[in-house]
Amino acid sequence: MVNAVENATAIIPVSITCLPRALVMDALLRSSGIASVLRIGVASVDGTVTAHAWVEVDGAPVADRSDVAATYAAFDGPITDRIVASMA
Repeated sequence: MVNAVENATAIIPVSITCLPRALVMDALLRSSGIASVLRIGVASVDGTVTAHAWVEVDGAPVADRSDVAATYAAFDGPITDRIVASMA
């Protein structure tokens, strides 16, 4: 699945940011019965606030840097269930 998402984003002629990539990865994992968690976090780098989205399975990032959770302060708790509930 990770390869499928990476291959698809490589052939699209526009830049795909972390949020759509994480949303697709999370949806693919969940549709395959894998309990994944979408995370969104923020960090301050040289006085500039940056944000990042990633997916975790069993507390480990999927297709992202292993230190992503240490680099970005994630919002408390998973947000995927809140997003899904707001779409219902």
